[in-house]
Amino acid sequence: MKTKNLRSISARLLSMMAFAFVLFIVSCEKDDPTPEPQATCDDGIQNGDETGIDCGGSCSVCEEPTTMAGPDLNSGTIDMEEEGMGPDFSEENENNESNPDGTWGIFGNKDENRIELEIVDNPNTTGNASSKVLKIEEEAGQEPWQGFFFDLESKVSLTAPNTAISVDVHSLRAGQKVLLKLEDSSNSAVTTGDIIKETTGEGWETITYNLSADYSGLFDRVVFIMDFGVVNDAQVNHYIDNIRVSEPVDEGTGGGGGTGNDAPTEGPTAPTADASNVVSMFSDSYDDVTVDTWLTSWSNDGQGVTAELEDIDLNGNMVKKYSKFGFVGIETSSAPVDASSMTHINFDYWTPDGTVFKIKLVDWGADKAYDGGDDSEHELALSSVTQGEWVSVSIPLSDFTGMTAKGAIAQYILVAEPWLEATYYIDNMYFSNEGGGGTGNDAPTEGPTAPTADASNVVSMFSDSYDDVTVDTWLTSWSNDGQGVTAELEDIDLNGNMVKKYSKFGFVGIETSSAPVDASSMTHINFDYWTPDGTVFKIKLVDWGADKAYDGGDDSEHELALSSVTQGEWVSVSIPLSDFTGMTAKGAIAQYILVAEPWLEATYYIDNMYFSAE
Repeated sequence: MKTKNLRSISARLLSMMAFAFVLFIVSCEKDDPTPEPQATCDDGIQNGDETGIDCGGSCSVCEEPTTMAGPDLNSGTIDMEEEGMGPDFSEENENNESNPDGTWGIFGNKDENRIELEIVDNPNTTGNASSKVLKIEEEAGQEPWQGFFFDLESKVSLTAPNTAISVDVHSLRAGQKVLLKLEDSSNSAVTTGDIIKETTGEGWETITYNLSADYSGLFDRVVFIMDFGVVNDAQVNHYIDNIRVSEPVDEGTGGGGGTGNDAPTEGPTAPTADASNVVSMFSDSYDDVTVDTWLTSWSNDGQGVTAELEDIDLNGNMVKKYSKFGFVGIETSSAPVDASSMTHINFDYWTPDGTVFKIKLVDWGADKAYDGGDDSEHELALSSVTQGEWVSVSIPLSDFTGMTAKGAIAQYILVAEPWLEATYYIDNMYFSNEGGGGTGNDAPTEGPTAPTADASNVVSMFSDSYDDVTVDTWLTSWSNDGQGVTAELEDIDLNGNMVKKYSKFGFVGIETSSAPVDASSMTHINFDYWTPDGTVFKIKLVDWGADKAYDGGDDSEHELALSSVTQGEWVSVSIPLSDFTGMTAKGAIAQYILVAEPWLEATYYIDNMYFSAE
C-alpha cells in the first residue's frame, strides 16, 4: 500500500511541474519586448509585409518598373529617356559572330580598343535639356572609320515633307565629320550609302541628313561614325540624342565632298558606237528621235520647288543642265522608243554636288498608251556618283527587270540627291545594242596600261614591269577578322598580264614583314584598280620603325581614302607618301591594309603596286 501511494503522489507532482513549465513558457512569450515589424509605408525601407520599398502588402500597390521602349522612328523620337525610346545596349544583345541576330554592334575596333556605348545623364544641358543621352566612348588610337549600329523595331517610313533624319550631336569641335548610314538589317547592300555632315561649333547642335521618299520602308538599321577620318590621340566621349524623322534642310550648293568645280567647261568624250546600232535621244554624234519634253509638267510634283532645265553650249557641244530637282520626267510619248533590238541605255553625267542618281524607264506596252494595263517599269540607282568630271554610264536593259517589254519606252524619270538641290549636266543619252564600258562590266578583259616610271626610281611589290620585292602574304590571316565572311584572293591572267582579284572583303592585309620596305627615298605609292561594284577604297600604310618589329613601340601608320571610285575601267592611283601624315617614318613599311565598300561584298582587281620617286 505504501508503494501505491508513493506512485500516486509522484504522478501528481510530475503533472504539476509540467503545467508550471507551460505557464512559464507562455509568460515568457507574452513578456518578449521585441515587437512584430510593422509596415510604415514612408520610411524608405522595405519592412513589415511590404513587397517593395514603402509599397505592397498593407501599403499602396507597387508600381511596375519603367522599361524603355525599343527604338522605332515611326513611333517618335529616339530620346534615350527611361520612359521614352532607345536601344538596349546590353551584352546579350550585341551582334557578333556568336550572336548574329543581336540588335546592336560595333565595327572597326583596333586590337582590344573598342567603342563603349551607354545611356547616361546628359553632361551638358545647354542646347539640349534632355535628362538622358547616348554616350559613345572611344579609346585612343582607334580606326578612323570605327563606329556602331543599332536596329530599329520597324523600317523607317519617309513621306513628304518628312524625308530626312535629324540627330542632336554634342560636337567636339567645328568641322567634326559625323557619318550616318541607313541599312536593311537583313541585307547590308540595301543602303543609303555614307552621308557625312560636318558640325559647325562645339557643344550640342542638330545635324540633318536629307534623304528621299524613295527610301521609305527600306531601312531598319542606323549606322554612325562619330568622328570620321580621325584617329584620336586620347580617349574621347561623344554624345548623341533625339534621333528623329524630320523635314529636310536647305544645304546650299556645292556640298557633298565635291571637287570645288561648279560647272564643266567642256563636253564629254564623244561616243563611238556605230550609228546603225544606236537609237539616240540626245547627242551631237547621232540623229535624235523626237523627244516631246525634257522636263515634264509633273517634275518635282508636290515638292514646292520647281525643277529647272537649261540647254548649255560647251564650246559647240550642247548639254542639258538640270538643277533644283528631286525627280524630273522626260517623255517620248508621241512616238515611244522601240528598243527591242537594243541592249543598253547610255548617258554621260557631270555634277558639282550630286550624291545619288537614279533612272527609271517606263514602257507603255503593246497599246503604246499610258496606263493602258500593260505598262511596265523599273528603276535603278548608280552604285556611286563621281563629282567634278564627266562620267560615262552604260546600263544593260536586262537590269531593268521590272520592265517586261522594251518596244514602247515612253517615260524616263531621273532622281537625284541632294533632294531638290542637285545639279546634273546630261549628254549623249541613247540606246545601243552593245555596251559602252560602264557599270555593266563584271570583270576586266585586259590589264591596265603599263607604268612608265624608271625602274631605278621604283620599289615594286607587284608589277610585270619591274622586279618585285618579297611580299610575305597578299592576304593575311587577319583579313576580315571578326566579320564572319572570308575574304578571297585570286591571281588572274588577263592575256598575259597577271593581276590580283580581291572579293568578299571589308578589309584585307598585305605584309612585307620578313623584309619591310625601305621607302625613305620614295615619294609616292602607286597602284591600279578595277572594280565592278566598289564604292569606297582606302589604303593604310604601317611602318614598324627602326626596330623593324611589329608593336615595338615605334610603329606608325596612316590611312587615306580615295576621294571617289570609278567602276568598270582601270584607274591609276598615285598618292604622295607625305599625305600619310600619321606615318612618321617610311624606312620599314611592313603592312598595307586595303578597305572597301560595299562592306564584305566588294570586288577589286589590283595591279602595278609600287613605290616611286618622282
